[in-house]
Amino acid sequence: MHYFEISLLSSDGQLHFELPETDGNRSFRLNELISSQDETILTTDQLKQLEKENIRKALKKTGYKIHGRGGSAELLQIRPTTLASKIKSMGIDMHD
Repeated sequence: MHYFEISLLSSDGQLHFELPETDGNRSFRLNELISSQDETILTTDQLKQLEKENIRKALKKTGYKIHGRGGSAELLQIRPTTLASKIKSMGIDMHD
């Protein structure tokens, strides 16, 4: 079992939470799947789904910007052309 410690701070007296969207059983949390105490082996399909979800998160975080400073490619530390190819081959919707 995994435990997480969370500290909450608020300057205006309100707490705001941004929770990740889930995609049923196909969504994976890297820190839950891979740890020094975990012997989980991921299938190729699970790794592909994990990569797809990671790309979606990066795109959403950057306002679907791929190229340039502050873009998704920079965040993912891959070339923009590589990211564009992955988006196309994985069928990722750029207007989510």
